[in-house]
Amino acid sequence: MKKFADAKSLFFDCDQYNFLDYPDEKNPKRRIGLFIPASYRMEAKDESTLGKYLGKEGGELDKIPMLVSSKERALEVTNNNLAKLKKAGDRNAFLKEKMYYPVEVDDIFLNEDTNIFNVYTAKAQQERLRDDEVEGENFFLKLTEEGVKLVPTFKLPITNFPSKGSDDRDAPVVIWEKPMQKPPWGLYVAGVDPYRHAQSASSDSLGAVYILKRIHDIQSEKFQDTFVAAYVARPDDKEK
Repeated sequence: MKKFADAKSLFFDCDQYNFLDYPDEKNPKRRIGLFIPASYRMEAKDESTLGKYLGKEGGELDKIPMLVSSKERALEVTNNNLAKLKKAGDRNAFLKEKMYYPVEVDDIFLNEDTNIFNVYTAKAQQERLRDDEVEGENFFLKLTEEGVKLVPTFKLPITNFPSKGSDDRDAPVVIWEKPMQKPPWGLYVAGVDPYRHAQSASSDSLGAVYILKRIHDIQSEKFQDTFVAAYVARPDDKEK
């Protein structure tokens, strides 16, 4: 269950591998491999005939038995099983149930070791940001005699985690709100997660810096207590 990186790459990058792909039902702009969800699980099928299924009853087709999926009952069974496992506190069994009987396509690639977050909440937030067209601007920072200057760039931030070998890891800074001039002390807080430079050449580690704008005036603008800039990259020079 840990060695699924290749399968995941094939499934979500079908076109690159000359495989047939399909639009994701939840997000038609996303192309994926053929996904058969938990709605087709065996516990939620009704006995029927091919004639009844095709709406041609009363003939030879009635002699051909078949099972027809009940998607509503399948979802009910799946949710009940997940609720029981969650209540029992068996995290591995809970994740296996989600992987073996996936409701969402990403459930297939859950990981026993690393999936500790609420995936659905994160994806709902991601969709909200996408719908609201919340997009940052990309810059490189340049130190001049007049101070730090923002240099616009067409380079894009890294979106693959872990990053792929084809990614340009000298990525830009993403800024959602430019810094306030002469801000009050403590308005901005930085969190830094560096990497060991000696190991970076042979690993997929990235350095990360996030800038949080804290609440400084309850009655002021809404854009506060939120991230305003991020730098996730691995340039050749760690001091950069």
